[in-house]
Amino acid sequence: KDDSRKLEFLIRKAWETKLQKKGDDSTKKLATEDKRSLDALNGMMEYCTGANCRRVYLLSHFGEVQSNKICNKTCDYCQNPTKVEERIKASEVMSS
Repeated sequence: KDDSRKLEFLIRKAWETKLQKKGDDSTKKLATEDKRSLDALNGMMEYCTGANCRRVYLLSHFGEVQSNKICNKTCDYCQNPTKVEERIKASEVMSS
């Protein structure tokens, strides 16, 4: 959660700088781009830290709804869910 706030701050500062260079100080445009960037960031974080089929997650990102059967154990999670969950927990411990 704290990392998400830090990244949100960095994204906001980057967009403010970009808009200042263009001479555009539109807060509405900044808010729209902030939301889009944060949504993308949250999606990446969910992909990396979610305990679910990676293939189904990617397909759903592009609008396809599939069952886990389509993966046929081609992603790391479907091959070894316990190992992935352990790595997720370990990364959460390291980041806190």
